[in-house]
Amino acid sequence: MKRLISLLLCVALVLSLGACTKKPSQTAAQETTVPIVTEAPTEAQVSAEDAVGSYENGVYRNEMLGIQATFDENWYVASVEERLEVVGAVSEAVTDEAIADMLETSGTAMDLYAIQASGNSVNLMLQKINFLQNVLISEQEYVNQSLPQMDAAMKSIQVEDAVIEATTITFAGGEHPAIAISGTQGGLNFYELMVVVKSGSYLGIVTAACYVENTTEEILGLFEGL
Repeated sequence: MKRLISLLLCVALVLSLGACTKKPSQTAAQETTVPIVTEAPTEAQVSAEDAVGSYENGVYRNEMLGIQATFDENWYVASVEERLEVVGAVSEAVTDEAIADMLETSGTAMDLYAIQASGNSVNLMLQKINFLQNVLISEQEYVNQSLPQMDAAMKSIQVEDAVIEATTITFAGGEHPAIAISGTQGGLNFYELMVVVKSGSYLGIVTAACYVENTTEEILGLFEGL
């Protein structure tokens, strides 16, 4: 179970590493279905369609997670088609509903993907969780059990001298467990900050990544609570 619950974090990490050097249409990651666990479920179950966020006029908004972020002209926000391409998914109809369909069928979907010319990036992965997974582990324990797996994940994507730490950050007006990573890749300093957010029967992992200078907290600071 410890290996399984770390995989979504690793997927988010790999996606961010690719994002730092490529446009969304140039990246590809293997589609992964991962059982994820978090805290006890709420009585009202949210549909996949209601779980996904929206992006309009520079504002990403996810009612289910209770967060939103505003992206100015310095950010490129990927379309639905580009997000599906990033995770290696194929959809007959490239519409907003395609993300909800992917979340419902595979259990995992990329709800947000944004990148700057500098290589700074942020993505948000959604994971559907079931009742049993809800009661097995908390958000914090999810992070704690993921840590031992992250070192091997870093080595597999050529991140050297990785320092991986569990932490707690203020995100969108609330305190949430997170994983902070620093290391080098291709001779450049690399930084990543992944924050875990849960709501009902879904888990969200928001990942900020950058090279050279650590601006991950600044990137996550784009998000605010609803």
